[in-house]
Amino acid sequence: MISLFEIFITFLFLFLSILYVIKKKWKKSLALFLLFICINSISETIAYNILHTTTNDYDFRVLSYNIAHGDTNIVINNDKDIFDVIQEQNADIVFLQEYKKKYYPELDSLLKNKYAYSISEIVYSRYPVFNAYRIIPPKGDRNYMALSHKLYFPEYRKDYMIPAYSVNVNVKGSILHFVNCHLLTNNYSMAYRRYRKGQTNIWAFFSEVYNGICFGSKSRELQAAYIKEDINQQVYPSLICGDFNDMGTAKCIDILKDNNLYDCWWKNGIGYGNTLNMVFPKFRLDHILYDPDYLDCSTIRVVESKVSDHYPIVADFKLR
Repeated sequence: MISLFEIFITFLFLFLSILYVIKKKWKKSLALFLLFICINSISETIAYNILHTTTNDYDFRVLSYNIAHGDTNIVINNDKDIFDVIQEQNADIVFLQEYKKKYYPELDSLLKNKYAYSISEIVYSRYPVFNAYRIIPPKGDRNYMALSHKLYFPEYRKDYMIPAYSVNVNVKGSILHFVNCHLLTNNYSMAYRRYRKGQTNIWAFFSEVYNGICFGSKSRELQAAYIKEDINQQVYPSLICGDFNDMGTAKCIDILKDNNLYDCWWKNGIGYGNTLNMVFPKFRLDHILYDPDYLDCSTIRVVESKVSDHYPIVADFKLR
């Protein structure tokens, strides 16, 4: 909730600053613009790394892409379309979220023909991958048990694990630790569908959205804590990517940044960086976090492909 408010306030001050420029009230415009800069530095809403030098000199390229889970409102078994988007970016390591072979029966074979190393549905790489596993909570963890029985979908409750995979990749002789994650959604879509079908009124809809935000936020914080524990046990530098379902200053991301990780977009991107292929809302929910002690990010960009409800994000890195 706080990160949503921060984004709103950031854009409000920017809008007012531009408005006063139009009205030629320069002092008020300057004051509001300075406030915008201060608030933006806290909310990390709009990246303005205009002095950041972009270069084609990089050691490896990472692509992270939520490919829409076979949602027939967006895609219908478009294996080739998804593959073409991935192929155009020429990434060295590809991480996918919401990938199930039953929705994309041909995609796995298409990617395996391009990438020599893979773990189906998780990672496809030009470099050797090893020691891959799904991150799971400690057995009997009370916080996890409290979370799992409240999940939106009953089929998840019995055998639900943290939606994050840990894998090591040997990139040009340097071993890096990657986490591919998809943290819990606020589930606006389910509330909206019920409202559109007339199953709820407008007040019930807003109540569901608010409760979804509160529950989703707490769930993502817990999931991030489990991922952080996994990272703390690693001996190799870490890079985390995926659909975090939250903005850059959300607490779940702050938890992961405690591992001395940088937000790739905030440190190296330019602009707002929306990753949702929707008319509304427009949020940067997909992120790449990296260890600046071992990696330099050359560039990061959002690819506005229309074949999923998320845009892929692509980042180039150089080994230190």
